[in-house]
Amino acid sequence: MAGLYLHLPFCRSKCHYCDFYSRPLPAPQALQRYVTALCRDLQMALLPPSLTALPLTSLFFGGGTPSLLTLAQLEQLLTASRARLGWADDIEISLEVNPATVDDVWLRGARRLGLNRLSVGVQCFDDTVLQRLGRCHDGAAAVALVQAARQAGFDNIGLDLMFAVPGLPPHGQLEWVKRLAPEHLSLYGLTIEPGTPLAREAAAGRFTAESEEAYCTQYLFWHEQLSALGYDHYEIANYARPGRACRHNLAYWQRHPYLGLGAGAHSFFAEDQGQRWAAADDWRGYCRAVETGTAPRQLIETFSADQARSEWVYLRLRTAAGVDEVEFRRLFGADFASCFAAAVQFCGSRLQRQQGVWRMAAPDWLLFDHLVSPFLS
Repeated sequence: MAGLYLHLPFCRSKCHYCDFYSRPLPAPQALQRYVTALCRDLQMALLPPSLTALPLTSLFFGGGTPSLLTLAQLEQLLTASRARLGWADDIEISLEVNPATVDDVWLRGARRLGLNRLSVGVQCFDDTVLQRLGRCHDGAAAVALVQAARQAGFDNIGLDLMFAVPGLPPHGQLEWVKRLAPEHLSLYGLTIEPGTPLAREAAAGRFTAESEEAYCTQYLFWHEQLSALGYDHYEIANYARPGRACRHNLAYWQRHPYLGLGAGAHSFFAEDQGQRWAAADDWRGYCRAVETGTAPRQLIETFSADQARSEWVYLRLRTAAGVDEVEFRRLFGADFASCFAAAVQFCGSRLQRQQGVWRMAAPDWLLFDHLVSPFLS
């Protein structure tokens, strides 16, 4: 498996809780300049064999708000990626879309161009909460977008939702999930990130986060309810209908190679024990580098054998697939339980072995950072 991630850092405005690299779109010309830079970067990038040996199995447009792309710009990027890397016959092509940024014509056109999966940034369906979070849409726009996407032929739609948001009971959000019946759900607990408008609101006493108890209660609520609806809880924050897990994100958690293009994008190359590369969080600097023929990515991490082994275990324990002893021995030539005896003992009954596979139960994922710390030390 090999993936391509294209980062579009522009938004109509910055949400109050967001600490990802994104910027308000200064002008339409800026977006076209950036798209041209992405295409040129694709052409000139020096790629390792792990990315070129097989055609792409996933392509993900993330942001920012990539649904600000025109259909012509979207086609330009799709054409460039296929020409440079090739596509598998069953490639998954995902795009993050925000409500009120596209219309029916755009959705039909995107589907004709080959997009086959949408990730809809709903966050919630409550208008008061959406306004408090700084979102640029209401709940009705989110519902309308999902319905229009169905009409346009999309049969693989994911919703991004938040929980542990003050004033947002989960039961009402669950009813909308039942009505819209998405194939995929990503559930994120609201956190107050330093430097965001929400952090400033909290510091001024105008916003109070939910308690840890409320966070845990709502996490378990979603796990129980979505499991009862037939969704697989396949990763800490992700649920999918059988066979509808996000292939692109699975590649991250399986430590497969991927190329990330754009300002702030990261790449992972599988050569030796693994390398991680990144471009700076500066879209203008990214464009200037590409326009002058300078590689915009820098090597930021080279993995030792021990680091590769620890990261692989960390990523696998995030998922319901867990750590398979046979696969671990094939990759690292060692026995998992022997390599990590102290860490396994530390986890105790929260890390269970069944038929040669070590997993954490979903409720124990609430303690994930604490439980996996010995695997990383």
